[in-house]
Amino acid sequence: MNANDQIASNLAAVRSSLQDTERNNGKQLGSVTLIAITKTQPIETVQCLLNLGHKVFGENRVQEAFE
Repeated sequence: MNANDQIASNLAAVRSSLQDTERNNGKQLGSVTLIAITKTQPIETVQCLLNLGHKVFGENRVQEAFE
């Protein structure tokens, strides 16, 4: 499995777990926002997540976020 496939698999697993948690706690599906923290991650990882449709990222270093 290549890195992009692993990222896609991990994202799918986290999304599934998040939906299960919403369902089990009486929350509306999609009411919780998943924030991907990009600190120290290479741009290729961030780009892969963008390509998979993820749009919400957190970064505490402006220089890295700007890139």
